[in-house]
Amino acid sequence: MGVVAVHENAPPFARLDGFDTHGLDPHQLALLPDHRTLVVANGGILTHPDSEREMLNLTTMAPSLVYLDTTSGRLLEQHTPPHHQISLRHLAVGPDSTVVIGAQDHAEDLEAHPHPLVFQHRLGGELRAFTATAQDWRGMNQYIASIALSADGRLALSTTPRGNSVSLWDMAGNRLLRSFPVRDVAGAAWSSSDECFLVSNGVGQLAYLRLSPEPALELASRSAGLRWDNHLIPV
Repeated sequence: MGVVAVHENAPPFARLDGFDTHGLDPHQLALLPDHRTLVVANGGILTHPDSEREMLNLTTMAPSLVYLDTTSGRLLEQHTPPHHQISLRHLAVGPDSTVVIGAQDHAEDLEAHPHPLVFQHRLGGELRAFTATAQDWRGMNQYIASIALSADGRLALSTTPRGNSVSLWDMAGNRLLRSFPVRDVAGAAWSSSDECFLVSNGVGQLAYLRLSPEPALELASRSAGLRWDNHLIPV
């Protein structure tokens, strides 16, 4: 099983405790606004150091989204995606505690029957896939790299480097609004200072997705020789 390790927040960062994540392959976690509840995306994939990144349990993998009480480690809720080979991996939390989750799909026959890759959830509710067409899901090529939410929680953004695109999602309507082409895009974050989304890619570009007067991409910078990875945190 996966473990959340609890450490001191100052040197020497000694380990104080550890919580079971109730699943394999915990990938990303975040605190809810109550500062007590932890949400964790368990990818469900078994690997071994001797096998590099080979996935050893594709037929039996069990991804899940779990909520833990940080004061006790107690499991509050656990939710599974609609197919056991949809690996839940990246997430973001909105101001109202809504969680948006991005997935990577390892099922077969996905060209004909693609699965949803972006979901939203709130404590006490069901895991809901966003509404998009089969062509939209197919274009994401089984892989969501990062998730971000606007400050007001009304819009979500997902990135897919394999699909070379970013997608904008309507939270209230639970639907895809629009996708934009961006080569090898992965990192995503909300930029409070610019009041828009910021994304990064594998060719050293940073780009804004501005929302007003209508959603549009704008190149912010490019650094030759740099390759940005999956995660992006503006400071």
